[in-house]
Amino acid sequence: MLRERLVPTADENDLTVDGEDGDGVAVTYVLESAGAMSADVVSGSHRGHVRFASARCANGAVATDLTWTVGFETRARNGLWSTVTKMAVSEVVANLEAVVAVPCVFTCRMSLGASPRECLAQWLDCFRVGDLDLPVPLPPPVLMNEGTDGAGCERLILPPALRERVLSVDTASEEASCSYAVLNPSWRTLYPVHTHRGEVSFTGSADGEQATMIWSVAVRPMRGGMAIVRFMTQTIVPAFARSVAERVAISDDAVTRVASDSSTRLPLGESGMRCDWSPA
Repeated sequence: MLRERLVPTADENDLTVDGEDGDGVAVTYVLESAGAMSADVVSGSHRGHVRFASARCANGAVATDLTWTVGFETRARNGLWSTVTKMAVSEVVANLEAVVAVPCVFTCRMSLGASPRECLAQWLDCFRVGDLDLPVPLPPPVLMNEGTDGAGCERLILPPALRERVLSVDTASEEASCSYAVLNPSWRTLYPVHTHRGEVSFTGSADGEQATMIWSVAVRPMRGGMAIVRFMTQTIVPAFARSVAERVAISDDAVTRVASDSSTRLPLGESGMRCDWSPA
């Protein structure tokens, strides 16, 4: 088993600022236990230094240059352990790049025939009961926390044991909105992202009888996970949105977009729904 430890640097305990203008930070670590490497790597000789420095992309965007230096002494098989080190460092750097990448954003836009507050209430109700317009019905979610006025409401989706929580609800202004997040994204829960955040807003028309829903989901997919993340997101979000539209239509006879029969499903083409990814 490998065991690493951060060590004090020249200036601070673990992190130091390089330069008077504070243009970078650095961290140093040592390998205290080399595990399988112990037979070949000299004890205490493995030391790494990682530095992050401010930089600019060609288009002027803010960026960071990472410099990772690793040194160690070996008794034998230096080539092998050099290759292992390069592979391990490259893997960590690639994962770090995925974690801090600019999020991919899926946006769903839809017109609904009710006030923003009514639309938000129907959205929150769909969240609680797991009402989705899918060809194959899914088991209802397990409600873990009811929350207060929607905020804090948490559900467990089985399968694949995915947990979602409503982070905030705002009805104080003319625009009703909420935000939510997946709490345990991973390959195991079939949603391999490093970060996830959803924002749903409903903006009312001038007469207050209609609302435009803009639902955006920002994700940072794990390496190799883009295809499944896109498939899951662009399947679930539109299905959820169609269910909201059906509920709004059923609760308001003035809406003619959907028949009042609860068994009627809202065709995607009739909903005025538009969905897209950025970047495409």
